[in-house]
This record gives sequence, C-alpha cells and structure tokens, in this order.
Amino acid sequence: MLALLLGLSRAICDSRVGCTLLTDRHRAPNWLQQERTEMTRYIVRMHEAVSESPVSDAILNEWHRTIHFSYSHFHRLFKEQTGFAPHIYFTNLRMEKAAQLLLRTDLPVQEVAYRCGYDDAKYFSRQFRKSQGMSPTAFRERIRTGRLDDSE
Repeated sequence: MLALLLGLSRAICDSRVGCTLLTDRHRAPNWLQQERTEMTRYIVRMHEAVSESPVSDAILNEWHRTIHFSYSHFHRLFKEQTGFAPHIYFTNLRMEKAAQLLLRTDLPVQEVAYRCGYDDAKYFSRQFRKSQGMSPTAFRERIRTGRLDDSE
C-alpha cells in the first residue's frame, strides 16, 4: 500500500501542475503561519512569566487580549501548539512549581500556594491533590521520607 502511495505521489509530482496543486493545498496561508509563529513566541513568554512569579487565574484569562486575538481563537491556537487548553497548561505549570517548592523549601503550604498564584490555600490543596494524587503535606512527607508508593 505504501509503495502504491509513493508511486502515485511521484507520478503526480512529475507533472508541474499536480505538484503545485498538492503543495498549495497543504501549505498554510502566510497569515496563519505568522499567527502560529507569534503564538509560539507568546506561549514561551507566558511560560516564563508563570515560572518566575505567581500569576492569578484572572490574569491568565485576559492574556489573549494582549495579542489581539479573540478568546476562542487564542484557545484554539494555544491548544493546537501545546496539546492543552491554556488553563490546564498553566495549572500543570503551577503544580510543577508547587512540587518544587514543597521539595526544596520548608515553606508552609499557604505560602507555597501564594507563590504559585493561589489566594486560597484550600483551593490550592484541592488542585494539588487532583494533580499529584495526594495533599501537598503528604507529598512533601512522602518524598522526604523516601516512601514513593502507596503500599506503606
């Protein structure tokens, strides 16, 4: 089957008209390529901002306006490039940052929550439990004692 498809594509590309039609059909318009490039740069900047300082959900929900995209267009391009909806992507980023703070510091859970952009420590704990399968305190204790499985 693969040999048949390769032979067919070679035969089509032997004709200049066929090759032009195939490449034009599969090439994204220039404006779309520019949007994707702009979105990639923007995602990198957003990733760095969230990694360096706490960012609230309200700010995350407004970022699409800074690049003058509608929310739905921003959401679609973001998901196309990262594989995740913006909110899920940044929740995962914040949970990774929280895990690092829990492992590397003795900060109280409330301070870890604040440093990860959460005003409510209880909400943060629920999100962390959903992400890691245990509370922030249990996560810190389990890693520090070396108990990495649930059997103990």
